[in-house]
Order: sequence, then C-alpha cells, then structure tokens
Amino acid sequence: MCRESVSSARERILRVLETSTTAAPGEGLLQTLSVPSPICPAHFSYAIGRLLEERRIRVPGQAPSPAKLGLKECLGLSYVLSSDGAWILNDRWEVLDLIGRGGMAEVYRGRQIKLGGRLVAIKIPSVDHLEPTVRAEAIERTKREALILAGISHPAIPTILEADQDSDGTLYFVMELLEGGSLSERIQKRGPLLWEEVIDFLVPAADGLALASSRGIRHRDIKPQNLMFDAAGRVRVTDF
Repeated sequence: MCRESVSSARERILRVLETSTTAAPGEGLLQTLSVPSPICPAHFSYAIGRLLEERRIRVPGQAPSPAKLGLKECLGLSYVLSSDGAWILNDRWEVLDLIGRGGMAEVYRGRQIKLGGRLVAIKIPSVDHLEPTVRAEAIERTKREALILAGISHPAIPTILEADQDSDGTLYFVMELLEGGSLSERIQKRGPLLWEEVIDFLVPAADGLALASSRGIRHRDIKPQNLMFDAAGRVRVTDF
C-alpha cells in the first residue's frame, strides 16, 4: 500500500529538482526520493505527469504528452524545473493549481493577469488520448456547447468568461470560481440534509438544467460532485 499521497510525492520531486544544477534522470530521481523512506512508483509517475501538465517541470529538448507517460517512460526521461515558470494561456490567464479532475476534463484554479487579477476556474478537457479525428470532433462539440452555455443567463449555470485555444492547441474554458464546495462534500461533512434545504438548491438546479436542455445541451452526468456552491451558498450545475 502507498503510504504517501501524490501531492506529497509532487512536493518532494520539486524539492529535489530545486537542489539540482543539471537534469535529473528519472531513475536516479526515484532512487533519491526513496531515501530514507521508499516512494510509491505509481505515485511517482502520477506526480511527474501532474508536474509536466502544470508546466512546473520539463524534459530538456522534448515535449512529451503527460497523458501517455507510464512508469517506464518516466524513468527513461530526465527532468529539470521549468524555465518559463508559470503556465500562461494566451497571455491572459495564469494556471495556478489543480482543484478537480473528472473523466473528461481537469479544473484548475487560475488568475486573470490583467484587470485586478481576479481568481477564476479554468477547465481543460482531456482529449490528448483520443484518436486525431475523434479528438477534433470532441474539441468542436465542446466549443459549441461552451458557446451555447456562455449565452445562457441563469443563476444555476456557471458564468463562462472565455472559451478558446492556446497557441499550443490547448482547449480551455474560463469560468467563475466556486469556493463553496460541492454537494458531495457538504453531505460528507454534515450527513443527511434537511428536505427544506435540499428543495432550496434542487429547484434552481433543475430549472437551470431545463433551460440548458431547451438550448440543446444535455448534462449527461448529474451527481452530487457536480452540484457546486458559490461563497454565498448559491448552487451551480457544473461539468456539462
């Protein structure tokens, strides 16, 4: 059993690379991290993939696809701290840290570089693993749905600030940041909810879903994790 979390492995990798003046081979990096206590190889490769996606580290002379890196590939590459530092999308948005992951996308906390540096949520669909034709179709479909959602004004539908592609082809959506947690987290913390409270957020959520459906958008994955709340406790239906 792995006793160390992925986030802990991630931080240990960064600390080791910060003290290195040259590129650290993956195999040697794993050995270094295993002293004095062993590090889980699965967590090591997963953490490497996360750091590559976050642009915190890079492979000299290469741009491997993190989604395709297994343990063998991780051990065969060398890593250095990223020289370009922050992950910037189209000179407008800085990607800060990962806050959520689903089957088809990852969501990061981000910051608007101009206009006061407001915090936002940046959703990046996971399409790298798809075949080229399927990937292109998925990107176009996701763009169309994002544009439709951006045109819907409803209290339970998240506000989409931008839908675009970065210069390297990364598709992303910028939305309002919801800091009130999910319904799933609320249930885990408090247990069963009073029916009066449930009615208060389910009615607007259902109304928002009905409006989106009338515009041709089907959610396909309604569950407690996808009912989020803002800081004031107002519900949003997420992950369309």
